[in-house]
Amino acid sequence: MHCFRSHRTLYAIGSIAAFAVLAVGCNKSALSPAAGNSSLTDPDVAKKIFTQMAEGDLTVQGDIDWEGFKASGLDVGTQYMALKDDANKSAFRTSFLQNYSKSFKDTGATAAMLTEWKSESSDSTQAVVSAKTNHGTGVRLTLVKKNGGRLLSGLDLLH
Repeated sequence: MHCFRSHRTLYAIGSIAAFAVLAVGCNKSALSPAAGNSSLTDPDVAKKIFTQMAEGDLTVQGDIDWEGFKASGLDVGTQYMALKDDANKSAFRTSFLQNYSKSFKDTGATAAMLTEWKSESSDSTQAVVSAKTNHGTGVRLTLVKKNGGRLLSGLDLLH
């Protein structure tokens, strides 16, 4: 079945964050918004970030506001900020993205299943973008505007 299975995905996001807190030992990586981020529309930025996350592309790390990131009601940012050093924070980011991608793929979904990317709202501090599948489910992404670009700060499933 090719649709988002909301309860499985919510569980996966929670499990991923919990697992990521335990991960340690990766190299520190510099985080800054991806080059070219400012020339794209909000829906294009959101789609790019979501697609990279779904595919497990670790280069997306710089496009996420890890300190304030919330995923389906889970305060990932608080867990991230509780880590004391850069090595643990790097391991958290890597583990979160790898496991998010695996869990997302395990549902049978693909990023290409999301269509109708549209801006719901935008102001000087943030933008909210949504997309949906042909099954009526979808995602809502919040982009915060800072550090010279737009960073993903929220990811929620739509039912």
